Amino acid sequence: MKASFFAFPQMIALFVLCLQLVTLTVKGSEAPVEESWMLKFPASKSGFPKVPQKRPKLPLQLLTKPKGFEISIFAVVPGARSMTLGERGEVFVGTETGKLYRVRDPDMKGEAQSVEVIRSGMSQPNGVAYKDGSLYVAERSRLSLFPQVDQKNSRTLKAEILPQQIPSQSSNSLKYIRFGPEDALYISVGADCNLCIPKKNFAKIYRLDLKANPRGKVNGKVLPLEIAAQGVRYSLGFDWDAKNKDMWFTDTGRDGISETLPPDEINKLMKNGEDFGFPFCYGQSVPDPKFKKSCEKVIPSQLDLPAHLSVQGMRFYSDKIFPRSFQNQILMAEHGSASRKQVQGYRVSQVRIKAGAALLYQPWIEGWVAPPKKNQRLGKPWGRPVDVEIYFDGSVLISDDLAGVIYRVSYSELKSE
Repeated sequence: MKASFFAFPQMIALFVLCLQLVTLTVKGSEAPVEESWMLKFPASKSGFPKVPQKRPKLPLQLLTKPKGFEISIFAVVPGARSMTLGERGEVFVGTETGKLYRVRDPDMKGEAQSVEVIRSGMSQPNGVAYKDGSLYVAERSRLSLFPQVDQKNSRTLKAEILPQQIPSQSSNSLKYIRFGPEDALYISVGADCNLCIPKKNFAKIYRLDLKANPRGKVNGKVLPLEIAAQGVRYSLGFDWDAKNKDMWFTDTGRDGISETLPPDEINKLMKNGEDFGFPFCYGQSVPDPKFKKSCEKVIPSQLDLPAHLSVQGMRFYSDKIFPRSFQNQILMAEHGSASRKQVQGYRVSQVRIKAGAALLYQPWIEGWVAPPKKNQRLGKPWGRPVDVEIYFDGSVLISDDLAGVIYRVSYSELKSE
């Protein structure tokens, strides 16, 4: 009896402890996704979950590039895809996995000092664009706005949903956005199939003029989405020529003809509403064999690229750090073949532009496919370039969603011997 009497208070204490644990568990299950991430990663001073920057062991020595160029790991960003620059040395990075990142290199050392998850639980937040202190994010079916994103911490950063209805589809579902030279936001919406006559709102690039109101409404009326380009199967990269303000964009061809057809494309938009052919035509105004329709009225590609490269992000090189042959020329990420027996792509290429016309396509950095091992016919990709961005110091950033990193490519003038 004496032993049981002294054990009774301990039993009460154990019961209270168990009740507290159950309560914490229930509360934890109701916590937002961002708080669950803070349990995995230590919080930075801003309060956002911080991603550990332990450099992965990647075979950078396999990458081939012209003399004078050096490539290094700028930041570890799992699933890194589209990028946009802030005003304070930040790089904002979208993903397909639901997470939105902020990368900081405040001292411009060429290596990220911090990487933070500023939002998670989003729906394929691939598209990112920064304007006047605010970050715009294109999810699968909506546009989100984060006002004053570079002045906020985890408690004060709020997302506003723009009222525009963004078409959503199961295939080719990622959205890409950028601000044009006239400060309008451009939004790509892919085709809702591999090959079909797309529904009304698909296979287009839209233009949203936000000058009147960055939140997408004026006097209670929703600003319209204007059609900038149509007949565009799936564009995940566009930019503007600084000389004449023409818009250029990448477009991935469909699967199902052959390993060499149809080509991926580099296109140029001269005026709003132009038709680039999908699904009836591809490349240099070639009729698709399934439809066999006339292509006289569609805009031919500026340059046909090899088929199934999955060409994605592109930028005009706008700085003067790289050699003259790179200035105002296109740098373009090739995500890599998905419909070929022979590996193709997995590199970053250059498209040479002269007098407003695309003249030449050539590899710039390649080697993201390892040499085949013994008894293997093909090598295995270890990286997949997605987007390119011109960094503040004139170097070039390349995102890689397979390796989960952002690379930095710098250049030093070659000294004569």
